[in-house]
Amino acid sequence: MSKRKQSFENINSKFTKQQKKVESLQELLHIRPDLKGKKVYFFPRLNKYFEGVLFYDAKEKKAYVYSVINDYKYETFSQWMVGLKNRGLYKGYRSALATIFLEPNPSGPSIGSILRSKSNSYWKVSTYANIQDILSLIKRESLTGGKFMGTVIREISEGLELHFFNNKKKLEKKILIFAQGIFLSYKVWVFDQALKEVDLPFPVKAMKRTLDEISNLIQYVFSLKVCCGQSTVGFENVVQIRGDQLVSNDKEHTPFAFLENKNQPDEAYRHIHCKFIINDENTCDNKCENCQKLYKTMQQIYRRSLAGVNSVKIAHASKEILIEKIEHQKKLIKTQYVTLANIRDCLQKKIENEGGEISDNMSKITHTVIENVINKNIDISSLHPIFQELIRIQSEKPNGTRYHPMFLRWAISVYSKSGKAAYNVMKTIMRLPSISTLKNYINEGEQFSGWQDKTAFQILESLTTNNIWGYGRAGFFSQFF
Repeated sequence: MSKRKQSFENINSKFTKQQKKVESLQELLHIRPDLKGKKVYFFPRLNKYFEGVLFYDAKEKKAYVYSVINDYKYETFSQWMVGLKNRGLYKGYRSALATIFLEPNPSGPSIGSILRSKSNSYWKVSTYANIQDILSLIKRESLTGGKFMGTVIREISEGLELHFFNNKKKLEKKILIFAQGIFLSYKVWVFDQALKEVDLPFPVKAMKRTLDEISNLIQYVFSLKVCCGQSTVGFENVVQIRGDQLVSNDKEHTPFAFLENKNQPDEAYRHIHCKFIINDENTCDNKCENCQKLYKTMQQIYRRSLAGVNSVKIAHASKEILIEKIEHQKKLIKTQYVTLANIRDCLQKKIENEGGEISDNMSKITHTVIENVINKNIDISSLHPIFQELIRIQSEKPNGTRYHPMFLRWAISVYSKSGKAAYNVMKTIMRLPSISTLKNYINEGEQFSGWQDKTAFQILESLTTNNIWGYGRAGFFSQFF
């Protein structure tokens, strides 16, 4: 027989005679009627418990314990424990007096401490902390003058949640302590980022911890220096140029920093690899080593801006910069459109007033340009192809001139927009294809402008199919000019 089993029997044997007289459940509510409706906790193991609720039936004058996990009521604690054991929830032997507690931790008062002057417990837990111990510690030390002054504590279903605020009353750090009996685990957040275990002084897994260890953990997080990112104070034009993110110079323009707290006093860029905490105790800066690198980048952007060299990556520029550029382009286009319209109107009026007369000066200029081109005194290779072709035509003999298709299409466009009178006036200044040449190109040449062969074929096919004839000449092309 194992030592543990012997200890179970020894504990139970001490109370055998008394249990025959009054069962412990009935005796407990007789001594402590204030426990009616209260919860009790059965600990088959140190880190596991099952909840029960005590209630009293006035008609039967009998106490019961309601088991939460299997929704059943029992007349005695022993029946409750056997019922859980039969469901495979634990193994071995347990004493109700030593393993049922009034709090969800095995270091609290057991029912044996109420029913007997001397109570025996299986668990040696006096040196380990539980949630109630931690709660009492924080409440005491978070008051004015305490070492955790200003800490806000909140009880949650799994344990405790501690909030730490900065000087501007903004939530900066957070600890969640999870409890399974006296087995405690925890997590630490800085802003919305959970810290890795390598950055913490103790393992995060569930384990037994002393109150001093918990106090040291809270003290570590309380005094932890937090990275606030690279402030934009003095770099307002950088924010205007780059907007909510800074991007690298690679082909993908990958963002490496993002703007936080926009338009607020603590506005800053934070590196994507920010460590969120500052491990170097000797530094007086409030930035981690990665966010410190952003200062040099922002200085470079600032200096380029002052020099008038804004290497803005348009796809990643700020919204304000893009709007400004678009509006500027709109104004330029509008101004150019108005200028062209004014020139067109002036030319039209000039042509109408002069009735096609051309000054001698204009003719002299034209002949001078032609002579210089022939003698190769002027390089026309940098001019637009249309103008090169126009000058070439002027320098050749008037008879037998061959026009490039591109030049013919341009002449057709000029004729259709300016009209017959203006086109004839232009012909007195420079050599242009005749109207009949343009007409022949449209009807017989390669179809790129005006009526297309395919369109004409479809019209003729439709006329034939629907027998639509006799309504005048169908020669649309001959009537174009």
